[in-house]
Amino acid sequence: MTRLLNILWFRLRALFMRSHTDNELDEELRDHIARETSVNMARGMSPEEARRVAHAQFGGVERFKEECRDERHVRWLQDIGQDVRHGFRLMRSNKLFSGAVIGTLALGIGATSTIFAIVNGVLLRPLPYPNADRIVTLSESQKGGQSDRAGQFDIKAWQERVPSFAAVAMYGRTSGVLTGVGEPVSIEGGQTAATFFSILGAHAALGRLYDASEEQTGAARVIVLSNALWKGSFGSDSAIINRVVMLEGIPRTVIGVMPSSFDLPTRALYWAPLRLPPPSTGVEYSFEAIARLRDGASVEAARHEMQTILRQRDADKIAVRRGNIAIATTLHDQLYGSARKPLTLLLGAVVMLLLIACANVANLTLARATSRRREFAVRLALGAGRWRLVRQLLIESALLASIGGAIGALVPLTLVGAFVRLSSDRFAGVQDIHVDATVLGFTAAATILAALLFGLAPAMTGSRSGATSALAAGSSRTGSSKSLRILRSSLVVAEVAAALTLITGAGLLTRSFARAMAVNPGYRPQNVYSAYVQLPRARYAKAPDVLQFYNQMADRVRALPGVDMVSVSAATPLGGFAFSRHVKRNADDESPVEIAFAEVDSTYAKVVGLHLIKGRFIDERDVVGAAPAMMLTATAAAALFPRGDALGNRLAEKVDGGQSNEFPVVVGIVDDVAQKSVEEKPVPQIFLSSVQRGEWPNALLVRASLDKVTFQRALKGIVASIDPLQPLTRFVSLQEELSKSFAPRRFNSLLINSFATIALILAMIGLYGLMANAVASRTREIGIRMALGAQQINVVRLVLRHGFLLTMLGIVMGLSLSYPLSRTLSSFLFGVDVHDVATFVSAPIVLACVALIACYVPARQATRISPMVALRND
Repeated sequence: MTRLLNILWFRLRALFMRSHTDNELDEELRDHIARETSVNMARGMSPEEARRVAHAQFGGVERFKEECRDERHVRWLQDIGQDVRHGFRLMRSNKLFSGAVIGTLALGIGATSTIFAIVNGVLLRPLPYPNADRIVTLSESQKGGQSDRAGQFDIKAWQERVPSFAAVAMYGRTSGVLTGVGEPVSIEGGQTAATFFSILGAHAALGRLYDASEEQTGAARVIVLSNALWKGSFGSDSAIINRVVMLEGIPRTVIGVMPSSFDLPTRALYWAPLRLPPPSTGVEYSFEAIARLRDGASVEAARHEMQTILRQRDADKIAVRRGNIAIATTLHDQLYGSARKPLTLLLGAVVMLLLIACANVANLTLARATSRRREFAVRLALGAGRWRLVRQLLIESALLASIGGAIGALVPLTLVGAFVRLSSDRFAGVQDIHVDATVLGFTAAATILAALLFGLAPAMTGSRSGATSALAAGSSRTGSSKSLRILRSSLVVAEVAAALTLITGAGLLTRSFARAMAVNPGYRPQNVYSAYVQLPRARYAKAPDVLQFYNQMADRVRALPGVDMVSVSAATPLGGFAFSRHVKRNADDESPVEIAFAEVDSTYAKVVGLHLIKGRFIDERDVVGAAPAMMLTATAAAALFPRGDALGNRLAEKVDGGQSNEFPVVVGIVDDVAQKSVEEKPVPQIFLSSVQRGEWPNALLVRASLDKVTFQRALKGIVASIDPLQPLTRFVSLQEELSKSFAPRRFNSLLINSFATIALILAMIGLYGLMANAVASRTREIGIRMALGAQQINVVRLVLRHGFLLTMLGIVMGLSLSYPLSRTLSSFLFGVDVHDVATFVSAPIVLACVALIACYVPARQATRISPMVALRND
C-alpha cells in the first residue's frame, strides 16, 4: 500500500510540479557527469578532455531525459495539455473561423437541448407515485371514440369482478367558490373515492386523508387542500387542520394538506369525498376511474376482462349504452399520450438540425484542414505519428464543441420558459418543465457527439501521409485531394437534403395552419366577451334564481357606456353544447340522426354574429306560450330535412325538457357554428329558445367596444354588488378564445419553420463555403482560362454549374426522404394532403433559388481574378 501511495505521489508531483522535477533531473544529471569528470581527471585527463569523455560515456542527455519522463507515465497528460494550449492559440489567431464554428454548434446544441428538456419534462420523467407503471385509467367509449369516463355501475362491476385489479377508485373534476379568506375565488378540485389516494400511494403532508366512512350521505363534510392552496390562500398556516372553510357556501372541515408533488386531477386545488346517489334511484353518472394492477397482471389482460364484463352487462342497459368498448391505459399515457407525437416530431426536427450544424462545421474544418496541409506535412516529416496529429485535431474540435456546448446549455434556460408560457394548457405537467441534471447530461452527450461528428473526418484526412507532395507544393496552392473534395461535396448534398426535408414539413404544417385559420367559425367573434359566474346550488337552488342573478347582471352591463348588446344564454361558441340525442327524421325513421342542442335567448344570434341563411333568428317573439321555436345549422337542416323543406316544419318528436307539448318548429337556418374547435367537423345542431325551455343560463355574452381590462374590472364590481360572496369565475374574449384554439397548430408551425429557416441558412452557408473554397483552389486554372480569352459569363457558368449540380443532388435526395417522412405528419395536417403538390413543388424551388444566390457570390468573385496576379502567385 505504501508503495502504491509513493507511486501515486511521484506521478502527481511529476504532473503538477513539472518544472521542479525537471530541475531535479537536471541537477542529478549534472552531478553524475561532474562525478565522472572528477574520476577522469584523477586518471590524468585534462578538465576539458575529462568532461568530453564523461559526456561520451553517458550518451545523449536529452534522450535520457525523455526516457526518464516516460517512466513517470504522465507524458500523455502533458501532451494533451500542450495540445489544449495549442488549440486555444489557434482559436485566438482564427477568430472568424472559431466564432462561426462555436455559433453554429451553440445554435444546434442549444435548440436540441431545449426540445429534449421539454421531452424529458413531459414524456420521460417518471410520475411521482410508487410503482406508477401499475396504475391504469379506466373508461369506455362508443364505437372506439375518444373517452375518459365510464358509467358508475360499469366501474363498480370492474371493481368487484376484474381479477387483474387490486383496487379501483372513481373520481370526478369539480369546482367551487372559496369564501372567507379574502376575495371570493373560484377554484378547481376533485371529488374522489377514499381508495383514490391509496391506489396512487399518496399520503398527506399535513393531517390525514378521508376514509370510506366519510363518503356516506350524512357524514361530516371534510376537505383536503393542495399544497399550493394552503400556501397561497392560507399562508402555510400550520394550524389549518380542523379549521372550517366555506366552499360553495357549505362549511367543510380541513383534515389534511397534500404534498406539492401531488397533482391529480391536474390543477386540482382541493379534494372532497365522492358521494354517489343510492343505486336504488337508478340514476347513473359517468366518472373517471383509476385502478392498480395486481402483481403479474398486464394492461392487456385487464382490458380483456373489462370488455367481457361489459358484454355481460349489455342486457341490463338501455340501447344507447350497449356495445361500449372498454379502455385501460397506463396513467402516464393518459396524462401525456397526446403530447408524444408532437414532441417526437419536434425532437426529430431539431436532431436533424443538429446534424446539419455538424455537417456544416465539418465542412468548415475540412476546408481549414486543407489550408493546413503544409503544417501537417512538416510535422509528419519531423517524425510526428499520424495518431499524434489525429489527437491534436480532435482536441481542437473538442475545444470548439465544448465552448459551443457551454453556450448552448444556456439556451434552454430561456427557451423552456417561453415554451411553458406558450403551451401552459397543452400538456399536463408542462409547468414543471425545467433544466435539470438529465438535461445537462444530454447537452454534454450532444457536445461530445458533435465534436466527434465534425472533428473525426478532418482529423483523419488532415493526418494522412503525403508529406513530400505537400512540401513540394507552393504555399499558394490550396487544392485538395479528390477524395476530400468528394467528402466535402457529400456533406453539402446531405445538408441540402436535410434542409429540404425540414422545409417540406414546415410547408405542410404552415399550409395546414393557414387552412384552419381560413375556416369560417360561423360567428363574428370581434368585440364579443363571455362572462361566467359559478353560482352555488346551496344558495341558487333553482333555475329562476340563477336566471334572476344573470338578468340583474345583464341589466347593469347594458348601462355601461360602450356596450351594444347583451345575451343571457346557456351556450357559447366553442363552448360545446348542452346535450345531444338521436332525433328521427320522421315517425318511421329507422336510422335517427345524432343532434346537438343548445339553449339561447332572443339576442344570442345578434350578439355572437350568427350568419342567417334563411328565415329568422330566435327573438323576443319566442316566449312561453308561443309555438316552440328552433334554429337549425345548415348541416342539421340537410340531415333532418333532406328535401330542403326545413323552414316552417317541425321535428318528428318532442325535445325533452320543453314547457310545451308541441313539437318545435324551424324558424331559421344558420351557418354551422364551431362547437369545440374549428378543425372538428361540427355535429348537426339545433338552437332552442332558453326562455321557452326554462333552462339554467351559464354565460353572459356581451358585444361591446370596451377595453378588455376595463370591462373585466367593471364586471367584477357588478358581480360583487349583486352578491358579495360571488367572484367573476371566467371572463374571456371570443376573439382570444378562437385564436387560442389555433395555438397548438400555430406553435408547431412556428417551431418547425424556425428549424427549417435555420437549416436553410446553414445549408446555404455550407454551399457558399464549398464554392468559395473551390474558387480559391482553382485560382490558377481560372486565371489561365481568362488569359486565354474566357468571358466572365463562362467563368460564372462554370462555378454555378458545380454548385447547381450539388443542389440538385441534394434536392433529389431530400425529396426521396420527404415523400415517405411526410406520412408521419398526417395527424398534424388539416385540409392538406400529406403529399401536397404545391408544397412539394414550391419547397425545392425556394431551396434552389437560395442555393443559386449562395453560389453566385463566389462565382462573381471568380470573375474578378486577375490572370497576371494568379500566374505570378503560382
